[in-house]
Order: sequence, then C-alpha cells, then structure tokens
Amino acid sequence: MGNPLYGSNKFDRMLDKSYDSLSDFAMTATHSGGAAASASIKEGLIELRIDDLGSGENCSFTVPFDFEIQDVWIIVPNGENVTSKTYTLRNNTTAVTSAMSGATDKARVAPSTIDTGQTIFRKGDDDLNVLSSAHADGNVRVYIKYEII
Repeated sequence: MGNPLYGSNKFDRMLDKSYDSLSDFAMTATHSGGAAASASIKEGLIELRIDDLGSGENCSFTVPFDFEIQDVWIIVPNGENVTSKTYTLRNNTTAVTSAMSGATDKARVAPSTIDTGQTIFRKGDDDLNVLSSAHADGNVRVYIKYEII
C-alpha cells in the first residue's frame, strides 16, 4: 500500500527540508508513568496512542518535522473511560487545548478552545505532550490535524 505521503506536495515539501528517509518521520514517545505510547503519522493527521495515563502523568512526543496544529480531538477507547478524567494537549507546559473529557465511554471529544499562539511545533522538539488530570489510569487516542510549515 505504501506511505500515504508519497507523491503529495506536502511530502515533497518535507523532503525539501532535508529529511533523509521515512524513518526521519518517527515520533518517539516518553510516558511519565512508564506505560505504552506510540504515534503514527499520515498526511495531515497524527494519531497519538497512549495507554494507562494516570493521575497528573503526561506523555511527550518528539516532533519529526515542522508543523502547525489546525485541529485536535480525542477518542476514548471502548471501556477506557474514567469518571471526571480530562486530557489536555500542551506545548511544553502551556496548554494548546482546553481540557477534553475522558469520562464518556467511546466518546469523540473536541476541545472548546485552541490557543493559536501555542500551535507551532519544530523538528526535534519534545514539547508536544498530553497531560492527564487526577483520577485513575485511562487510555486515550489523540488526533491532531496539522499543516506542514
């Protein structure tokens, strides 16, 4: 099936910025609680998969290319909701989004606000992170619609 970025103008723009191969597009995840986390990148969409994000824990991702966030939403996987739990996408320690509820099973939740002053991320930064509120461990999928800059 191949990589969906091949042959697109966006992929060509990425290559123009001195990327050597598709391995340069890998996002490294660091979970403060030590649980599993991963990311996948498609043209225009990043999916962050985070498991067992506990009370006050965060998960950081190293950014493989320059981009600006256009939109964000989360999906709470089946059976992974936690009463009163919220998730916030951040740029280092500053919130990019308002808190998104992880309390409803199988919910798709968008933030009520996105701080456009915090939506730019640069190659090599590990500032992209998801912060969990207090409460029990929960799994979440974060979807980021982006534009290459």
